[in-house]
Amino acid sequence: MINLLVTLAISVALPPDPVTGFAQAIVVPADSALIHTTQIFSEATGDIFTQTSSALNRLAPMTGGLDRIVRLHGIVDPKVDEHQLLEALKKSFPEPRRRPALTLVRSPLERPGTLVAFDAVAISTGGGQAALLPPGGRIDISGQAEKADGTLAGCTKATLESLEKTLKGLGSDRSKIVQLKAFFKPMTDAATVRRIVREYFVGQEIPLVLVEWDMGLPIEIELVAATGPGTPVGMRFVTPPGMTSSPVFSRTAVTQGRFETIYTTGLTAPEGTTQNEQAKPIFAQLKSILDSTGSDMKHLSKATYYVSNPDANKSLDTIRPTLYDPKRPPSASKAGVSGVMPGTGRGMLVDMIAIRILK
Repeated sequence: MINLLVTLAISVALPPDPVTGFAQAIVVPADSALIHTTQIFSEATGDIFTQTSSALNRLAPMTGGLDRIVRLHGIVDPKVDEHQLLEALKKSFPEPRRRPALTLVRSPLERPGTLVAFDAVAISTGGGQAALLPPGGRIDISGQAEKADGTLAGCTKATLESLEKTLKGLGSDRSKIVQLKAFFKPMTDAATVRRIVREYFVGQEIPLVLVEWDMGLPIEIELVAATGPGTPVGMRFVTPPGMTSSPVFSRTAVTQGRFETIYTTGLTAPEGTTQNEQAKPIFAQLKSILDSTGSDMKHLSKATYYVSNPDANKSLDTIRPTLYDPKRPPSASKAGVSGVMPGTGRGMLVDMIAIRILK
């Protein structure tokens, strides 16, 4: 059964991504429980080949093996050569049809000398993983940001309080959180974010992923959680009380019932695309992926937009109002980052989580 689930998860009728060689998308079978890991760092010594192997060797026991990973998210030092990194990753995932969806973003890392850090989503085979998303229900909450007192510590605590309030309003609670992702600045203050999260969730180990951003506020945090009892069957996009709705992103996306989860690769425009045209080919590829996997633009649960060029960012803002049903856009986070990978001439990367409802 384990091998069957993994085979089903990677058997998507799509060729590998032509740039990275990793999966364009992974379809996770319904009834699969999903492990969400914390961010795993490499040893802070050696070249990118050594460090990539080191980080993935640490990640493997958490997921039950690299072959069960369906989505791999990497934070990469801005100085790393992307071709070398991709070659290093392919050595750890030698079989093209067993490679996960892959997203790589350039950002400073909190540990001096470290070149790469990864977090992953993997199909579980059972057991006592603390960060386990059971089958049948998921909540994606968009990045929330509270201004509070303007300090990183104060904003972090206030944002966690706001997220918990949102979660409770959806009928869930903090015990069901499986991952937090924080976009903040500067990375040199990562210890502050970790301390506040640890103090807020005393006695609970929640996987945490940290990415430096260059946006206006000190921090924004998004989360993934399991649904609570009594959650209505179907897919809903909910605006919590006191928050405004938007036609281009939802505050929350809640799915309950039998469904497949689809993870896309980090989508980038073809090399040579001008910055002010970056968004068009990305969303054309996304629509093709969704068609091939049986989903559509109305069943996107989560969008993460990484932007590193102002013209590319403008192209995203221009096209977004034309893409989504304004009553059900995906929950979303947008982060200005140092760069995206593959990065030659590219100023934006988009990764998506989509849903296919089963009857």
